[in-house]
Amino acid sequence: MFKIIDTNNILSHIEGFTNLMVNKGELRQEAKFILSDLFLKGKISKADAMHITNTSDKTLKLTVDKLTKMELL
Repeated sequence: MFKIIDTNNILSHIEGFTNLMVNKGELRQEAKFILSDLFLKGKISKADAMHITNTSDKTLKLTVDKLTKMELL
């Protein structure tokens, strides 16, 4: 299934998009990890998101709110 979906290519696009948005000041770098993990797993818990981003609850909320506003979540 991973070969059919070409996960590496999609993950590269996620990384490229988030890097562009970080450079524009639209997203935090942590967004890349959240979007990649969501793509691979389908859903993640708040605790997992805090762990993979190594951020506080407040920073995570700001990132998730921005991703939601951008209709990425």
